[in-house]
Amino acid sequence: MIKKCVYNNSHLTLEQRRTIQDGIESGLSKVEIAKMLSKDPSTIGKEIKKHRTLKPRNVFNIDTLCIHLKECRRCTKKCERYEEPKCSRRDRSPGACNKCPKVSKCHLDKYFYNASDAEKNYKYTLVDSRQGINLNTTEMKQIANIIVPLLEQGQSINQILSSHQEIKQCNKTLYNYIEMGVFKEYGIDSFSLKEQVNRKVSKIKYKKRKEPVNYTGRTY
Repeated sequence: MIKKCVYNNSHLTLEQRRTIQDGIESGLSKVEIAKMLSKDPSTIGKEIKKHRTLKPRNVFNIDTLCIHLKECRRCTKKCERYEEPKCSRRDRSPGACNKCPKVSKCHLDKYFYNASDAEKNYKYTLVDSRQGINLNTTEMKQIANIIVPLLEQGQSINQILSSHQEIKQCNKTLYNYIEMGVFKEYGIDSFSLKEQVNRKVSKIKYKKRKEPVNYTGRTY
Protein backbone atom coordinates (compact mmCIF):
# COMPACT_ATOMS: atom_id res chain seq x y z
CA MET A 1 0.00 0.00 0.00
CA ILE A 2 1.41 3.38 -1.04
CA LYS A 3 1.45 5.98 1.73
CA LYS A 4 0.54 9.53 0.81
CA CYS A 5 2.86 12.30 1.94
CA VAL A 6 1.31 14.50 4.59
CA TYR A 7 2.16 18.15 3.99
CA ASN A 8 1.73 21.15 6.23
CA ASN A 9 -0.62 23.50 4.35
CA SER A 10 -0.15 26.53 6.63
CA HIS A 11 1.40 29.76 5.34
CA LEU A 12 5.17 30.06 5.32
CA THR A 13 6.72 31.86 8.27
CA LEU A 14 9.86 34.00 8.42
CA GLU A 15 11.84 31.10 9.94
CA GLN A 16 10.74 28.78 7.14
CA ARG A 17 11.74 31.37 4.54
CA ARG A 18 15.16 31.61 6.18
CA THR A 19 15.41 27.84 5.89
CA ILE A 20 14.64 28.17 2.18
CA GLN A 21 17.35 30.80 1.81
CA ASP A 22 19.86 28.61 3.66
CA GLY A 23 18.92 25.68 1.41
CA ILE A 24 19.50 27.75 -1.72
CA GLU A 25 22.87 28.96 -0.46
CA SER A 26 23.83 25.35 0.34
CA GLY A 27 22.91 24.24 -3.19
CA LEU A 28 19.99 22.02 -2.14
CA SER A 29 17.22 21.22 -4.59
CA LYS A 30 13.60 22.26 -4.12
CA VAL A 31 12.64 18.69 -3.20
CA GLU A 32 15.27 18.56 -0.44
CA ILE A 33 14.15 21.92 0.96
CA ALA A 34 10.51 20.80 0.83
CA LYS A 35 11.30 17.67 2.86
CA MET A 36 12.97 19.79 5.54
CA LEU A 37 9.83 21.96 5.90
CA SER A 38 7.22 19.22 5.29
CA LYS A 39 5.94 21.17 2.29
CA ASP A 40 5.10 20.27 -1.28
CA PRO A 41 8.01 20.94 -3.68
CA SER A 42 5.70 23.09 -5.84
CA THR A 43 5.12 25.36 -2.82
CA ILE A 44 8.86 25.96 -2.48
CA GLY A 45 9.21 26.55 -6.21
CA LYS A 46 6.36 29.11 -6.26
CA GLU A 47 7.75 30.88 -3.19
CA ILE A 48 11.22 31.28 -4.72
CA LYS A 49 9.92 32.32 -8.15
CA LYS A 50 7.46 34.85 -6.71
CA HIS A 51 9.75 36.58 -4.22
CA ARG A 52 13.19 36.41 -5.84
CA THR A 53 14.65 39.68 -7.09
CA LEU A 54 16.22 40.21 -10.50
CA LYS A 55 19.71 41.64 -10.90
CA PRO A 56 20.18 42.45 -14.62
CA ARG A 57 23.51 41.63 -16.21
CA ASN A 58 26.01 44.24 -17.34
CA VAL A 59 25.51 44.89 -21.07
CA PHE A 60 28.48 47.25 -21.47
CA ASN A 61 30.78 44.83 -23.30
CA ILE A 62 28.30 42.11 -24.30
CA ASP A 63 25.07 43.52 -25.67
CA THR A 64 23.39 40.19 -26.50
CA LEU A 65 23.99 36.63 -25.36
CA CYS A 66 23.20 33.67 -27.59
CA ILE A 67 24.28 30.04 -27.65
CA HIS A 68 25.08 30.44 -31.37
CA LEU A 69 27.24 33.54 -30.87
CA LYS A 70 30.52 31.79 -31.82
CA GLU A 71 29.03 30.59 -35.11
CA CYS A 72 27.31 33.82 -36.17
CA ARG A 73 29.80 36.32 -34.67
CA ARG A 74 27.13 39.01 -34.99
CA CYS A 75 24.01 38.48 -32.94
CA THR A 76 20.69 40.33 -32.61
CA LYS A 77 17.51 39.42 -30.73
CA LYS A 78 15.58 39.60 -34.01
CA CYS A 79 17.47 36.61 -35.37
CA GLU A 80 15.43 33.43 -35.80
CA ARG A 81 18.16 31.35 -34.15
CA TYR A 82 18.50 33.67 -31.16
CA GLU A 83 18.40 31.69 -27.93
CA GLU A 84 19.68 32.86 -24.56
CA PRO A 85 21.92 30.46 -22.64
CA LYS A 86 20.26 28.72 -19.71
CA CYS A 87 21.47 28.00 -16.20
CA SER A 88 20.31 24.85 -14.40
CA ARG A 89 20.76 26.42 -10.95
CA ARG A 90 18.90 29.64 -11.83
CA ASP A 91 16.16 28.24 -14.10
CA ARG A 92 15.46 24.83 -12.55
CA SER A 93 16.57 24.00 -9.02
CA PRO A 94 16.90 25.71 -6.60
CA GLY A 95 15.87 28.70 -8.78
CA ALA A 96 18.16 31.44 -7.42
CA CYS A 97 21.82 32.43 -7.56
CA ASN A 98 22.56 32.83 -3.84
CA LYS A 99 26.23 31.93 -3.17
CA CYS A 100 26.70 30.33 -6.57
CA PRO A 101 30.43 29.61 -7.09
CA LYS A 102 30.23 31.05 -10.63
CA VAL A 103 28.27 34.18 -9.77
CA SER A 104 31.24 36.56 -10.13
CA LYS A 105 32.09 35.33 -13.65
CA CYS A 106 28.52 34.76 -14.87
CA HIS A 107 27.25 37.03 -17.70
CA LEU A 108 23.57 36.05 -17.33
CA ASP A 109 20.77 37.84 -15.50
CA LYS A 110 20.79 36.78 -11.87
CA TYR A 111 18.03 36.10 -9.33
CA PHE A 112 18.52 36.33 -5.58
CA TYR A 113 16.15 35.19 -2.83
CA ASN A 114 16.10 37.07 0.48
CA ALA A 115 13.93 35.76 3.33
CA SER A 116 13.34 39.17 4.97
CA ASP A 117 12.28 40.80 1.69
CA ALA A 118 10.05 37.83 0.88
CA GLU A 119 8.32 38.16 4.27
CA LYS A 120 7.73 41.91 3.72
CA ASN A 121 6.28 41.32 0.25
CA TYR A 122 4.05 38.55 1.61
CA LYS A 123 2.64 40.75 4.39
CA TYR A 124 2.12 43.64 1.97
CA THR A 125 0.14 41.40 -0.39
CA LEU A 126 -1.80 39.91 2.53
CA VAL A 127 -2.98 43.34 3.69
CA ASP A 128 -3.78 44.54 0.16
CA SER A 129 -5.93 41.49 -0.53
CA ARG A 130 -8.13 42.24 2.49
CA GLN A 131 -8.91 45.89 1.74
CA GLY A 132 -12.25 45.04 0.08
CA ILE A 133 -11.19 46.15 -3.42
CA ASN A 134 -9.45 44.33 -6.22
CA LEU A 135 -6.60 46.85 -6.44
CA ASN A 136 -3.16 47.09 -4.95
CA THR A 137 -1.58 50.39 -3.94
CA THR A 138 0.40 50.79 -7.17
CA GLU A 139 -2.62 50.22 -9.41
CA MET A 140 -4.68 52.65 -7.33
CA LYS A 141 -2.06 55.40 -7.78
CA GLN A 142 -1.89 54.79 -11.53
CA ILE A 143 -5.66 55.07 -11.93
CA ALA A 144 -5.80 58.16 -9.69
CA ASN A 145 -3.07 59.91 -11.73
CA ILE A 146 -5.19 59.41 -14.86
CA ILE A 147 -8.71 60.24 -13.65
CA VAL A 148 -8.00 63.11 -11.19
CA PRO A 149 -7.01 65.82 -13.75
CA LEU A 150 -9.68 64.64 -16.22
CA LEU A 151 -12.48 64.77 -13.63
CA GLU A 152 -11.36 68.28 -12.70
CA GLN A 153 -11.74 69.23 -16.38
CA GLY A 154 -15.36 68.05 -16.24
CA GLN A 155 -15.02 64.75 -18.09
CA SER A 156 -17.20 61.83 -17.09
CA ILE A 157 -16.06 58.31 -16.21
CA ASN A 158 -17.38 57.08 -19.58
CA GLN A 159 -15.23 59.60 -21.46
CA ILE A 160 -12.15 58.70 -19.44
CA LEU A 161 -12.56 54.94 -20.00
CA SER A 162 -13.16 55.36 -23.73
CA SER A 163 -9.90 57.31 -24.19
CA HIS A 164 -7.74 55.33 -21.72
CA GLN A 165 -7.74 51.63 -22.53
CA GLU A 166 -5.04 50.94 -19.93
CA ILE A 167 -7.69 51.16 -17.19
CA LYS A 168 -9.04 47.60 -16.98
CA GLN A 169 -11.89 48.36 -14.57
CA CYS A 170 -15.39 48.91 -15.95
CA ASN A 171 -17.61 51.96 -15.55
CA LYS A 172 -19.65 50.58 -12.64
CA THR A 173 -16.55 49.44 -10.75
CA LEU A 174 -14.93 52.89 -10.84
CA TYR A 175 -18.17 54.52 -9.66
CA ASN A 176 -18.33 52.05 -6.76
CA TYR A 177 -14.69 52.73 -5.83
CA ILE A 178 -15.29 56.50 -5.82
CA GLU A 179 -18.43 56.16 -3.68
CA MET A 180 -16.55 53.86 -1.26
CA GLY A 181 -13.88 56.56 -0.83
CA VAL A 182 -11.00 54.58 -2.35
CA PHE A 183 -9.62 57.71 -4.10
CA LYS A 184 -10.53 60.15 -1.33
CA GLU A 185 -6.88 60.83 -0.44
CA TYR A 186 -6.34 61.97 -4.04
CA GLY A 187 -9.20 64.51 -3.80
CA ILE A 188 -11.89 62.41 -5.50
CA ASP A 189 -15.26 61.68 -3.89
CA SER A 190 -18.90 61.50 -4.97
CA PHE A 191 -19.05 65.30 -5.36
CA SER A 192 -16.29 65.10 -8.01
CA LEU A 193 -18.72 63.35 -10.37
CA LYS A 194 -20.36 66.03 -12.49
CA GLU A 195 -23.34 63.96 -13.63
CA GLN A 196 -24.09 62.67 -10.16
CA VAL A 197 -24.03 66.14 -8.58
CA ASN A 198 -26.27 67.66 -11.28
CA ARG A 199 -28.77 64.83 -11.17
CA LYS A 200 -32.14 65.94 -9.81
CA VAL A 201 -33.78 64.06 -6.98
CA SER A 202 -36.96 62.36 -8.10
CA LYS A 203 -40.13 63.96 -6.66
CA ILE A 204 -42.38 60.99 -7.35
CA LYS A 205 -43.83 59.70 -4.11
CA TYR A 206 -45.77 56.49 -4.15
CA LYS A 207 -48.98 56.51 -2.10
CA LYS A 208 -49.66 53.70 0.31
CA ARG A 209 -52.56 51.40 -0.48
CA LYS A 210 -55.57 52.44 1.57
CA GLU A 211 -57.05 48.97 1.92
CA PRO A 212 -55.18 45.67 2.08
CA VAL A 213 -55.36 43.49 -1.01
CA ASN A 214 -58.20 40.97 -0.95
CA TYR A 215 -57.07 37.59 -2.22
CA THR A 216 -60.37 35.80 -1.50
CA GLY A 217 -61.09 33.27 -4.23
CA ARG A 218 -57.75 33.98 -5.96
CA THR A 219 -55.57 31.47 -4.15
CA TYR A 220 -55.15 27.77 -4.88
